[in-house]
Amino acid sequence: VLKNDKLNAVYQHYVHLTTALTNGDVAEAKIAANAIEAGSKSIDGASGIVSSAEKIMTAPDIAAQRASYSGMSKDMAELIKKEGLSGGELYVAFCPMALNDKGATWISGSREIRNPYFGEKMLGCGEVKETIK
Repeated sequence: VLKNDKLNAVYQHYVHLTTALTNGDVAEAKIAANAIEAGSKSIDGASGIVSSAEKIMTAPDIAAQRASYSGMSKDMAELIKKEGLSGGELYVAFCPMALNDKGATWISGSREIRNPYFGEKMLGCGEVKETIK
């Protein structure tokens, strides 16, 4: 659970977005991104998250959504570290093959790797690089 209530609410939508991208569901990802965008507007330091959410909502395909999700994940991780958790742990996972081998991260509530950049193609590709407490 995140200390910042507004960010905690946005994180729940981020989990929804991660699941949608893992499942390759473009329409569901747009719904989640819409909720992230609305919730992030009132959070200090979340302008990058708002911008990424807008790009996901207008993206023509899953590949474009995943590219914008990469930036969002980076911004979200920084904000979560700054705001802190009131309990539990979150994990920053990394896939070296994402975005044409540039590599990309995502945040997970579990150590289990479920890759949102490749979905079923390479569901287990990646590793936990950092634990946020």
